[in-house]
Amino acid sequence: MEALPPLPALLSFVALFAAMATRLVLPGKPGAIAVAVLCALMLLAGIGTLFDQRAALPLGIAIALPVLHWRAANPFHARLWLLAAIVWCVAAMLHLWPGFMPLQWTADFGRHGQPLNWHLDKGLAGLLLLMVWRRQNAPPRPAPEYLLLPCGTLLIALLAMTLGLATPDPRWLPLMPVWFIGNLFLTVVAEEALFRGLLQGALAEALSARLRNGAQLAITIAALLFGMVHLHWGWRFALLATLAGGLYGWFAGHPPRLGRAIAAHGLTNAMLLICMDSPLG
Repeated sequence: MEALPPLPALLSFVALFAAMATRLVLPGKPGAIAVAVLCALMLLAGIGTLFDQRAALPLGIAIALPVLHWRAANPFHARLWLLAAIVWCVAAMLHLWPGFMPLQWTADFGRHGQPLNWHLDKGLAGLLLLMVWRRQNAPPRPAPEYLLLPCGTLLIALLAMTLGLATPDPRWLPLMPVWFIGNLFLTVVAEEALFRGLLQGALAEALSARLRNGAQLAITIAALLFGMVHLHWGWRFALLATLAGGLYGWFAGHPPRLGRAIAAHGLTNAMLLICMDSPLG
């Protein structure tokens, strides 16, 4: 293990994780506290040199968008600011905003010489999506259905093997806990907030009013879009991501509960990394 990153940089990620966890468990609109946490996070990140002056504009937009979204009295204006937030987040997930620097733990994680990096921009996208997400109450699921979570994860792993994307290679890497925390809060939360929270939720709400199986169609469309963004790995990985997205969407349900989808997504990624030699590492 290499030396720990600077303390201010670590504190910025701790603040980010705390803000995300708070938004996941607390219902209702985020308020001044959420904005204050985001501002404090940005200050800590600046001290920790996780971004430079080029990021001032996108960071300012990230603060302004949820405020404009909450305060918009006109529904059309609220949707406009929501769309702008989604565009900001997609750009952040693709690392298109300038000025953000990843936090590197090690240059060689132990899988194909890959580095272990945490990306603040994608984490900020996840937090921003959580802040503008309109959470709805969802009915509880029977306890036996949660037993399908490890079964679904195992099924995705078997599909990865069938498609030639993974081979059994179980091992424990020294920085696995660090990888899991970063992957959960900086990748899984952001992707599930976008694809299951916003896209699937909005599609299900619109389609259910017109079609009897509108919620199921929304899960399918969100899964297809999730697969499309993984096409840079090749068509087989995009197919696997589509099937996995369908699993995450089914666990989320309607109205979507992100905790379920995040659990399924995080467990699947961990299974592929720990037990398989796969494109995830």
